[in-house]
Amino acid sequence: MSDNDDFNKGSGNPDIGRELTRFFIGLLEDGEALRRYYDRDTREEFIGNQGLSEEAARLVLGGSLNDIEEHILAVPGSYAKPLVIVWPAM
Repeated sequence: MSDNDDFNKGSGNPDIGRELTRFFIGLLEDGEALRRYYDRDTREEFIGNQGLSEEAARLVLGGSLNDIEEHILAVPGSYAKPLVIVWPAM
């Protein structure tokens, strides 16, 4: 990894970044999961059943895009950046 690559890495936890990456990719792959994520009545239960760590679940439920991005960018070899995450109106 070059010095420039180190500069661009996030300051978060790479394990949480991997969890968040899997979670958001899973939503894109499964229309029913995406529907449950956006359903106000099932959202918290759905997220709670995803096997996420407490910190990852907290971020998914209400963390800032910047906080989520820092964890995803901390994954070695990853240059992924969430461009937009649309939170449902509560």
